[in-house]
Amino acid sequence: MTQWELARYLLDAKKSVDSIMYIADVLPELEHIPVRAYVNSNRQTFYICCCVLLDNVYLSKKEKQAIRGNDLIVKEVYYQRDKNYAHKDKDYAAVAYDSLNAMAAEMREQLLHIATVCKNYLPPEITLDFVPYDRILFRMVSGITKEVEDEIIKSRYVRPVTPTKSIAFPLFNDTEDIKNIDDNDRSQYGVLIQDGLNIYEGIQNRQDSCVRANVLHNQHIWCQITQTSLDQMQELYDAAFKECGCQPKNPVGRIVLELELRRDEL
Repeated sequence: MTQWELARYLLDAKKSVDSIMYIADVLPELEHIPVRAYVNSNRQTFYICCCVLLDNVYLSKKEKQAIRGNDLIVKEVYYQRDKNYAHKDKDYAAVAYDSLNAMAAEMREQLLHIATVCKNYLPPEITLDFVPYDRILFRMVSGITKEVEDEIIKSRYVRPVTPTKSIAFPLFNDTEDIKNIDDNDRSQYGVLIQDGLNIYEGIQNRQDSCVRANVLHNQHIWCQITQTSLDQMQELYDAAFKECGCQPKNPVGRIVLELELRRDEL
């Protein structure tokens, strides 16, 4: 895999942490859904994606054995995948966490470490920007239906006029689809960059789109959001929600962590 193809799995793992952070923030609102199953699903995605990274960096059996034997965090990541998420081992012992926040904190540290030991195979531009957000649960607990979301989008954006002469490009929606596209045909595909319902969703969408564009066109574009930018944008988002009469739970207004890969550790 190329660096940006690997970056996709790093971001997928990161978004699993984001989801658990969000669940921790709005747990009382989730009384009537199977929270445990939802958390386990995110943890499964997290550990599988971490191991996809490791498996594509440490290719030989000797390399894998060495890092699994010498690195306690890598050993734990493989243990979680192999004994609990790839299949159920009868001897598997689950970790007892004091809270979902404690679980998310451990997963953040594990992912930062995995990013570090794989740093030479990841793009130098990529960062890990953790935000407490889950796009599906946010809509559910905030009562945002399709009709409400359409009104928010309408109030925020002016719909552009489609030119009479235009070219339609098929969308490149998944980095794994690159296997099915001939190198000479890549210029015939486009990547959709979506804003999102709120700032957190916007940064997740844009970073995902950057990865797809980089895989497709061999580029190195990237985006981040700072706390200063977040504060400047918040007023606009508040106005849009107010106009539609919606009061979102867990209001967007903070970045829990903004952490670059620890490139100097190794």
